Amino acid sequence: MGEFDRERRVKLVVDEWGAWHKQDPDVPPGYLYAYAGTLRDGLISAMNLDTFQRHADKVAMANPAQLVNTIHSLFHTYEDKFILTPNYHVFEMYMAHAGATALRTEFIAPKVSFTRLDAQRKEITAGLWGLNGSASLKDKQLVLTVVNPHHNEVRETEIAIRGASIKAGESRTLTASDLHARNSFANPRTRTKERASKRERLEYGLSVCPSVGDTAHVYFKLTLLFSVQPLCSLCLCG
Repeated sequence: MGEFDRERRVKLVVDEWGAWHKQDPDVPPGYLYAYAGTLRDGLISAMNLDTFQRHADKVAMANPAQLVNTIHSLFHTYEDKFILTPNYHVFEMYMAHAGATALRTEFIAPKVSFTRLDAQRKEITAGLWGLNGSASLKDKQLVLTVVNPHHNEVRETEIAIRGASIKAGESRTLTASDLHARNSFANPRTRTKERASKRERLEYGLSVCPSVGDTAHVYFKLTLLFSVQPLCSLCLCG
């Protein structure tokens, strides 16, 4: 698209994205493909939302597969019971990107290695980026969302902002010790958001520590150093 549509006149609509798992045995079959999402599903949501955000000039619309009681749902209900899935918490965290301008963001981190089955059902080695995310700016508020996909390794990370200085910051993290952690009707708050704030003045080179299977959301209040587009860019090294 960058080669043949330099003016970005053609837009993409991404429909029904998300993970598709087996039916939850605790839910009657009449609930189509119903299952309560886990932290892993939340990571899938965050990865997709960051991809759409990084390509905001090309993606006009992107719809998750379903909303309630089925594939990649944000809500799970049964009779008079109601719970929020990790997908919901990710969407709520990413709402701050709405109406803002996407910024160029670069991530440098060791890759994650894993094995998978190829077409012949043989195990092969594959790789995945070790840290990724997206950023946006509205007025003087910068929002940075970061995903650590590794199931048991922490990524200590330094954030470098070009073209602006940080006045204050606040972070939120969605994580758990188990990648399969989920809310249930019996324990509706198993997957709760962990919140940490840092409101004092921050120096250049802020460090954050995305933990195991983290989706991190960081707010910054900025002093802009220049007003020529792009207003600022970010580089994250983990």
